[in-house]
Parts: sequence; structure tokens; C-alpha cells
Amino acid sequence: MVRLESNAFFAHFVKTSEFSLLKNSYARGDRQWILLVPQQSSLVGIDVGVAGFTAAHILVPTRDETTNTRHSLRRYRSLGLGSRRVDLGIGFLLVKDAFDSADVSQEVNILESVLYSENGVTFSILCISEPLSLPSPGILPPQEMHDSILSVARILGSVKNSRTNLTILDEINKEIDSFNDRVLEMQSLIAMGTEMKHTLDACFNIINKIEQKMLNAILEESDIQVETLYQLTETYVMENTYELTYFLISKELRQRDSEFAAAVISIESLDLVQLGISSRFGESLMRAVKEFSHISTLRTPFEKIKCLMKSIRLLNAKTTRRSSSPTRLNGDVVLSSDVLVPLLVLIVIRSNVQNLPSSLYYMQHFSFEHDVEGGEYGYALSSLEGVISYILTSSPGLAEVCAKNKELLGAIERSDVAALSSFMDASMNEVDESQRFLEIRSNVQGDGLLILACRVSSIDIVKLLLQKGLKATSQNYNLETSLHIAAVRGDSFILQLLLENNAKSSYDIFGYTPFLRCVENKHAGMTAFHLCRDEQTLSKLIELLGLSSINDRNNEGLTPLLHHCQRGNVDLVMALIQLPQVDYKAIDYAGRGVLHIAGFRGYTLIVEAVITRIEAESGTSAAFINALSVRGNTALHAAAEPGHFEVAKALIRGGAKAGVKNLEGKVAGDTAKEGEVREYLDSQVFLSRAKKEGIGKQGFKFSMSLKRLEEGSIFDVKRTLRDFEFFRQQILVEYPNVFLPTVTGIVAMDAPIASYTTILVRQLVNRLNEFLSYVLNHPSLMENILVWDFLSTQSLDKELDLRNAKQRSTDMLEMITSSFPPVVDGLEATQAKFTK
Repeated sequence: MVRLESNAFFAHFVKTSEFSLLKNSYARGDRQWILLVPQQSSLVGIDVGVAGFTAAHILVPTRDETTNTRHSLRRYRSLGLGSRRVDLGIGFLLVKDAFDSADVSQEVNILESVLYSENGVTFSILCISEPLSLPSPGILPPQEMHDSILSVARILGSVKNSRTNLTILDEINKEIDSFNDRVLEMQSLIAMGTEMKHTLDACFNIINKIEQKMLNAILEESDIQVETLYQLTETYVMENTYELTYFLISKELRQRDSEFAAAVISIESLDLVQLGISSRFGESLMRAVKEFSHISTLRTPFEKIKCLMKSIRLLNAKTTRRSSSPTRLNGDVVLSSDVLVPLLVLIVIRSNVQNLPSSLYYMQHFSFEHDVEGGEYGYALSSLEGVISYILTSSPGLAEVCAKNKELLGAIERSDVAALSSFMDASMNEVDESQRFLEIRSNVQGDGLLILACRVSSIDIVKLLLQKGLKATSQNYNLETSLHIAAVRGDSFILQLLLENNAKSSYDIFGYTPFLRCVENKHAGMTAFHLCRDEQTLSKLIELLGLSSINDRNNEGLTPLLHHCQRGNVDLVMALIQLPQVDYKAIDYAGRGVLHIAGFRGYTLIVEAVITRIEAESGTSAAFINALSVRGNTALHAAAEPGHFEVAKALIRGGAKAGVKNLEGKVAGDTAKEGEVREYLDSQVFLSRAKKEGIGKQGFKFSMSLKRLEEGSIFDVKRTLRDFEFFRQQILVEYPNVFLPTVTGIVAMDAPIASYTTILVRQLVNRLNEFLSYVLNHPSLMENILVWDFLSTQSLDKELDLRNAKQRSTDMLEMITSSFPPVVDGLEATQAKFTK
């Protein structure tokens, strides 16, 4: 609750002429003026008496009737901010750069609304999270000076040490350089922290050597205390040692950083309700995530701590829940620990900050002039430490929940009714459990399953979810219901279905009802051709309206053809394709054409119909089929990812190239989740390469290119799969008892290229490499002439090689026989000798 009696801004305001102005406006009947009161914790170091500061926080309504309605953002102007505009929403306000500009220069949270009344004078007060403006240029206030690395340079840059004739700043820089030279030899983080403390003490001693009279003058001119100067010096030192210090910390904690990053990725789809937190925190959570994501870009421990603190305050911007023993931060900020910790977990997961454990260590162990063990800073840091430990230890269990989330949300985004039904049947048994299981599933924007189904305009999934008991009144973080989404998209059938299931009109966070959304967006730019639902209606519309608007786009860049393809109206799409006036080459704002959309949805009939039409008109469809979206995906990429095999084959028959890479460097087969589709597309890539080299399907046999060195030059030695098998047989002729790995069994010896896939080729090459490695490292074979002939002879004479192998085997047996005769002289005498 706002405590006006203890707020420095309000205490000053009641003494100003602006207070009289506000009272006079009330007396004249202008009772819509609003006073903005920044929370006490945001006023630290700010002079509220600076001219124009209080006036900047008085808002006067504009006369712009088009936007000044009770259902939209209410438009005001500030008395102290000139032409800048202030728009009020539910729970926040936006300060615009110029009156007609759409660029937001400041976004501030509204914490509470109060009606102030005294001596018959009443006006509205909004308590806000931070001031709209800071004091005019001049000496920076202490709070802002902490953020400026230039502060120390400005304050101490011209002050000289009379004994050394160096400026104080030069001497501090020498200490910093000395630390940077020594830090590379540090053996531990503890030693580095101790050395940093010594460096700071040395810098403080340099400041203490300034003559007291001169030091007092410096402090008075800058309007700061000596403790603030020490803090500024620490900021300066940490800024100039950041690269080495943070590098060594992250190097030492690399393993923990990696484990933490993997844990965060495994639970990235975790949401509020699954952690037992009300969805009303969704809006403030998104604002806090946006703030916290900057923490990795900040260079000093205190800047990182302040970023953490601001994120926590943003969490509380719309919080009304209180526990019996709340934790207070800076007076006005109140969060119970049972809410703060789960929200911090989600902030960390959603922001996905790199090397967060290293940043935490940096904040905890390299902040020397601020108390980070107790008070608000200590509480915030210990909470963050607990969150990191929780994520590391709990991620294996939570990952299963997140995997179900992804599977469920993915089925809805693809409008895959069969996959959704199968998933629900496998995951839920009882009706009550089924409804609860579905209600707690949502994406990172807070869109529940029903809202998400409305976003993809899937009426079949909407029906299924309503049958499972999902409520049409559920809201996302922006307080939008499924009615809002269906109204914006102009889905009249879904709207009717939702209303039949007790959907209620309500205001979203911007003050819009579904009806107002529908009117403002004019059905999202829909034409009558977008809104029709069957062929009979289409024919009637063409008769009444003609075809002049048949290719008009809606707000998403979708023509009626693309719109109906995305919504699964297959019969209507087939009818549109037959109309010569329909532009089947149209693309939306993401660069997706009808083949991209139909491919992703698995509509083989539509794909074949489009290919047939373009071939009839231009004779070839290859260029159109291989068109790229904004992300560099072809229609084949779109069909491969969800595993639509028949669509992929239809596209290949039409001229699609399986080897085209998207912006991520992936071919269509790389994105395929189904093994059958992936192997098929891999074989198409392999086949296309063979065709490019002029090799026919039936004439190609597998071969390897070995390298040999001859007189300083490298030559290729070609060997086929049959050559390898013959080589193995030769060795066995000469060494019948030696063990040799096999080289066949993966593919048929004379298999044509059409039977190869990339995976099979890799397996075969690996096996042949293992075979050669074994032979070259075998003590009896490595020096054999047979091996070196195989590796170096340009062409093999197999009959001659086989005769030579047999002859060498015969010669070896004769040599052994002559060297070791079968009869041993004196055997009986030798035996008697050993017996004794």
C-alpha cells in the first residue's frame, strides 16, 4: 500500500505551486487530472525539488476523442514534459518520444491507484515504479553516478598528487594495470578476490592522501559523501578489470555454467501454473524477464545486482498477494518467499542468461563497498543462488513435464487433431484429471490450449478441447480470452462455438473487448472471400462481387487461398486453385506460399493440384516449388519437419530439390523428425549429386578414393567395394588363419545408387576405414607387399595378384618346413634329461 506521509516526492509536492494548480483544477470541474507518485525506493539520490520535476508527474487528459475512450489506452499529456505523450493502460503507462510518435521512450508500472481527499479537494493518484524524468543536467545525483564509469574520471581526473606529479586517476590506473598483470598468475578465485580487495584498498589509500581541504572541496562540488566516492572508485576499478576477472571466473566455473545451461534448456517450456503460481503474475513476469535478460551485458557486480533488484521490483508491480511474514525490499516492495522463488525460477529460465552461475559468483564475491551478505542485496542474491541450485537438482524431474508441454503445444500449432487425441488418451485416465491436466498447459505468453487453438484457427481442436471440459473464459497474460483471438482473426464459426460454450466478453489489458478488437481490426483485414466457408458460398460471392478482390491480403499477408489453406478448408482451396484469376504464387509476410503451408499441414491433394496447374501453364514447376521463405525454407522443408511422407514424395516428383539448405544450413532431411522421411530425402540428396556428376542410376557403383604419395605429389587410387572384398580374399589365401573384419553386409555388392542413403554410405565408409586401419596395424600384415600393392597400384590385375598370393603362401610353407624339420634329433635324450 502507498504511504503518502512517508513519500519524499509527495511531501515536497504539497508545498509547491503545482499542488495549488491541481486543487484549482478540481474547483473548476476538471477532475480528470492525475498525479503520479514514484515509489519511495526509486527516489534514492534524486532531488525532487529540481524545477519541473513535480510538474512532469501531473497528467492532463487530451481532447483526442478517437483514442480517449474508456476501452482503449487513455491519452494524457504531462505538464512538465512538453509535447511528450503519456498513454495509460491497465497496470502500466507509456511515455512517447513525441506526441504522434509510436516509439516508446519509457515504460513504467502502475503499482496502485489511490483517491486523495483533503478539505473537500479530491484527485486521483497513481503510485508508479519509477519517476518519469530525472533532474536536469549538471552534477549527477549519487544514484546515477554509480552507473557512470566517467564519474571518477570527471571528479579525480584533474586532481594531482604533489609528490608524484601524477593525477589521482593516473595512480589509480597504475594499480589497475598492476592487478591485471598479476591476475593471470592467480591459482584460485579466492586468491583473485583477495588480490582485488588489496587493489581497492590501495586505490582508497590514494584518495585518502588527498589533502583534506581539497578533498572536501571535491566532495562539495560533486554533492556526494566520501563513502559514495569509494563506491564510485570500486565501480571504476571493476569496470577496468572486468575482462580478465570475469574470464577467469567463467573459466573456473565452466562445468557448472554448462550444466546449468543444459538444465535451463531442458525445462524452457515451464510455466506459472505448473509451479503453483497464479497467472495474474504473467504480465509483471514478462517485464521482469525483459529487464533481467540485460544482466549478462553489465560489467560491474553492483550493476548486475541492481538489475536483479529491479527485476524483483517489477515482479511486484501488480502483486496483491501477501503472506503472513512478507519480505520487504526497500520499504515499498513486498513479496512473499513462496511467490518470489518460483517467479525467479521462471525469470531465469525465460531470460536464459549465459554463464549465470559465474555472474552470481561475481556479484557475491567481488562487491566490497556494498553489503551483499545481509539486507535487501543479500536476500536477493541468496534467493538467486537457491534458484540456480533448484534448477540444477530439479530439472530432470521437470523435464518430463516440459516434454509433455512441447508435445501437446506442438500438436495444436500443427492443427494435428489425431496426434492431440492420441496424446491425451495416453496421458489421462479420469475426466477430472483430464480437465486439470489440460488447464495447466500454456506457452510462455500464457496462452492456454484453447487460446492457442484459436490462434491457428483449428475448429476441430477447439471442439475437442471444449469437449474435454476446458473453459472458454480462461485468459493469457494480456487478459485475452479465446473470444478475443477468434474475433481478431474473424473466425465466425469458432466465435459461435465459444459463445455456445458460455464464453463471456471481458476487457483485455489494453481495455478492449472481443467486439472492439473485431471492429478495430476490421476482421483482421478479411474480405468476404476470406470469411466464406464452402464452395457454394464462394460461387455466390463471385456472382455478386466478381473477382476483383480474390487476391486481397488480410493483416497477416494472407490471400484467401493462403488463408483457407492455413485453416484446413481443403475443398475450398481446391476450388480456388481452379480459378485462373487466383494468384497461386502469392506469399505471406513470412515468404510462405501455398506449397509451404499445405506441405506443413500435410495436404497432399493441394500440393498435387498446385503442381498440376503450374506445369499446365509453364511446363515446369521446379523454380516455384523450390522458392524460399524468409527463413530460407522450401516447401520440402515445411513438409519434412512434421513428417508428411506423401507430401514430400509429391514435391520431389514435381521437381523439389532435397539438397537446398535453409538459413540454418539444414537440408530438408535434417529437419525431418520421422526416420522414413529422413532416409528418403537423404537418398534423394545422394541421387541428385550423382546426376550432377553425370552418373546414371544403374551404372553407378560405390568406390573410395585413396591417397598415395609419389615423388612429392598426391595421386588418387580408386577402389570399388568389390576391390575391397577381393583384397580381403587375397589376404585369407596367404594367411588362412588370420582374423579380418568383414567389408560387406551393409549394402549389396552391385547395388545401384538408388538404393543408397547418406546414412548407409557413412556406415559403409566407417567399416572400410576400420578394415584398412586393422590391416595397417596388424604386425604380420603391415609390411606385406599385398597391402602396399592394394594401396598404391593404380589398377589391379586380380588374376596375377591371386596367383602371387598363392605362390607366396606356398613359398612360406616351404620356408617353414626347411627351417624347422619335422624330426628332432636326440629327442629321447632330451626328454630323459628333463625327467631327471
